[in-house]
Parts: sequence; C-alpha cells; structure tokens
Amino acid sequence: MSRLGFYEPQYPSSQYLWYCCYDMRPWGVLPGDGDLYRAGFVYGTVATVSTALDTVFCMFDSPFFRYHSRGVDIPAVGAEWRQLSSDHYVGVQAEDSRTGEDVVLFCHPSWWGNVRWGYRYTNQWHDDYAEDLAVEAQGNASLLVKSILWQGEPYERRTMRLVRFSENGRLLSDAELAEFGHPHLSGFVRINDAGQRFVAIVGAFSPDAPPSVSRLARVDASGRFLWQLPSDIEYDALFAEPEGNLLAAGSQVFEGQNYYDRYRRIVAVKYAPNGDIDGSGCVDDADLLRVLFAFGQQGADLAADLNGDACVDDADLLVVLFALGEGC
Repeated sequence: MSRLGFYEPQYPSSQYLWYCCYDMRPWGVLPGDGDLYRAGFVYGTVATVSTALDTVFCMFDSPFFRYHSRGVDIPAVGAEWRQLSSDHYVGVQAEDSRTGEDVVLFCHPSWWGNVRWGYRYTNQWHDDYAEDLAVEAQGNASLLVKSILWQGEPYERRTMRLVRFSENGRLLSDAELAEFGHPHLSGFVRINDAGQRFVAIVGAFSPDAPPSVSRLARVDASGRFLWQLPSDIEYDALFAEPEGNLLAAGSQVFEGQNYYDRYRRIVAVKYAPNGDIDGSGCVDDADLLRVLFAFGQQGADLAADLNGDACVDDADLLVVLFALGEGC
C-alpha cells in the first residue's frame, strides 16, 4: 500500500511493463493531455524524521520531487492551467503544532518536478481545509477554504472563505462568503471562459431563507456577491458554461405527511441569466437601468454581463427586455 508504480501497455501484445517503483503513498492524479510521457502528476506522501510527512509528486519515468510542508498528509484540491505553460496548482492539507490545520497551495510546471511558488494559508485562530480550486485564464487561482474558528470562541464556528492568488503566488483577496455553517459545510468554485466566478455553498445558514440548505452565487474578483440564489439542493457538482449558464447536480430531500414519506431524489438543474440583475425577484426598470448604465463596459466582474462574453452589449439588453415584468 506504500509503493507507487506505473504500468505501460506493450503493443501488439497485451503484456504490461512495470516502471518507477517508489516508496510513497499515492493519493491523487491530475489529468494530462493523454500522452503517457506528459501525463499529469501523481501525488503522494512520504514519511520523514523531521516533518512526519512531506508532499511528493512525480511524472512517468522521472524522479519524484519532495515539497517540505511540515506534515502534509492528505490531498485536498487540484487544477491545471493551460495558457503559456501547463502549470499545475495543488492545495494540500498540512498540520502545524501552533496553528492546527493549514492549507498549502503550490504551483509547479508539468514539464519537470520543481516548484514555481508555494503559499501556506494559515491563522492561529482557526483550522483551514481546502474545498475547491479553480484557475483563471490569466493564471490567478481561486481557492475555496472552509475555516473552523476555535480560539476565543465558546463553540466552534464554521465559515467559508474565497482566497484568490496571483499567477506568482501573491495573495490578492480573502473574503468571507458564509459567516455560519453546519458541520457538513462544503462548496465549489468555478470560472467560465469569460472569467466569471461562481460559487456553490452547501450547509450555510441563510437568515433570509431558513429552509434553504445551499447558496448559489456569482462573485467578483474580491469575493463580493454580484447575485445570490438560495436553494434546497445539496449540490454535488457544478459546471460553468461560456454563455453565463450554470449546470448543477445534487439531491433534494422531500417530506410527506409523516416521517416515512421522507425521501431524497437526484436532480440536475440548468440556471440561465433571466435579467434579474439586482436579485429582487422581479425583472423591472432597475435591472434595465443597470444594463444601460454599464452598456459598452468590458470585464469579468460586470453584473450586467448576463451572457458571459465579458462585455455589456445588445445581447444583455435583449435578455432584460424579453424578461421585463417577470416575477413582478
């Protein structure tokens, strides 16, 4: 269980050859381009005397690289960035005797086993766990982190934060998305081709909608909400489409007249911009004015950009005009 190796098929026979036997505990693979010799990195841990466990990653037929992170144990999240180079971003879990659980985010190129940069997200007031990771076209990484506050608190309090890093590992923003959460608090972060950022949070308390168990939202670069949608779906998957649409899958709990009528069903929902920019539940003149005042502007953080093309233009105006009056 602590040995890692690669099997390569030998054609035209059906035999396989064994390569690269390492003394490490494997726990994850990031996808590559399909070529065996340029496949994604295999990640794992190895025991050391001084740090208990270190992160290790390697490619096929290449020496592994060790990243000293002071006690990295289990994988958390990973993403691949394909722009100027095929860099891998990986967030792994670490434990420190002073700060508890931390998140170590590091970036390394796919063509050789070295590290471009590493960042240890930590605070002595709470434990942090990486939930999800997404990378923009420019190489900026958005890391969704669940934090459990324990020092100075009478009871543990779970929050959800969105942390954003530049392509060279500089912390750009750190925003709190959910102030209070259930023990099963979790979430997703997705970025579409236009650079729009979406988050789905499961298990957060919503004072404005107590029955809901989830929150679907679009955020700007600083983590501020552009819109929010309470939901009773416990999301398990989220896909951001180029047109500004969201495809989500999860489950819902339904209750009948008594306890035995309670059941859960799997659902898939596609969310599309409906013109309600300010989230009032009504497509009215206020939404129309938001489009008109932002008309011609370009960028990923424009709330009036409804179709996700990074520009407020006629297409966004038509979405509001065709839906004008809905929900009012």
